[in-house]
Amino acid sequence: MNARVIPAPATPSLAAGEERAIAFGGGGEWFTCWTLAYAATAKAHGVDLSNVDVTVGTSAGSIMGSYLTSGRVDSAYTQFKELAAHPEALEKMVVTDTGAESQVRATKVLSTATSTGTESIKEIARAAMASKNASAETYAASLEKLLFGNTWPSQAHHVTAIDCYTGERVIIAHDSGIPIATACAASSSVPGVNGPVWIDDHYCMDGGISTSSTHSDLVAGAKRVIVFSLMSQAPKSGAFGFAMRIDPDSIHAEVRYLESQGSKVMLICANPADGTNFMDPAQMAHALELGAARATEDAAALAAFWND
Repeated sequence: MNARVIPAPATPSLAAGEERAIAFGGGGEWFTCWTLAYAATAKAHGVDLSNVDVTVGTSAGSIMGSYLTSGRVDSAYTQFKELAAHPEALEKMVVTDTGAESQVRATKVLSTATSTGTESIKEIARAAMASKNASAETYAASLEKLLFGNTWPSQAHHVTAIDCYTGERVIIAHDSGIPIATACAASSSVPGVNGPVWIDDHYCMDGGISTSSTHSDLVAGAKRVIVFSLMSQAPKSGAFGFAMRIDPDSIHAEVRYLESQGSKVMLICANPADGTNFMDPAQMAHALELGAARATEDAAALAAFWND
């Protein structure tokens, strides 16, 4: 079975009737670290998120969802703490800056877009495809190392990306025949940074270049849904938080939609400080600290929501 194009809202969703579901949004290395520390710390407090039935991951969330559903949260947490102590190691592993003017141009097109409509997304995609980035194969190979291999982590996990030509949402799952590192590379192909990546016959960019940064509609109808979003309010500028920058109510509208479909929802937002560089490995240690602190703060409410 190939990767699938699924319009929003998904009808039916991937999690209708399931007990537990999680949607992980994007946010670069920073949000990968934040959510990873959150999940590992929550587990230490007696809330194991890995008993989830369906996960949807976008960009950084595609990686986090892979760790969670493969049972490798603790191993990944240890790995990223080591990388945070030596950020130069990740810079060597994941090369993104080629020094090309086309990368600057693509980043500008993304950060100055004023609409999440299809034509706007296609314009961003054209800039992404015209950007001289490091090879997609090299990027996928680096993710394979970070993901402890290339085997799909679980039938529970689904990855989102955006077709550059049509602007449509592409969903990649365990039965697609796509290696997990390739799927995550496509999902995290930020215009002007890396990718795009071929997924079957779709040339794909970052799943967050969409009306949603979490694609939580894909898990509507699950009894309990956690949505991990980088932000709960609009960022002042930048390439990250695309949907929130243009429509500050978007994540809250997603929650309302989930609730209208019968799901109980817990929205968890990191809300990093303005000016945070989400792609800077030097910021990983702080992200890990913040994610762990937030999980400790949320522990009682999270247990009441998630545990039987």
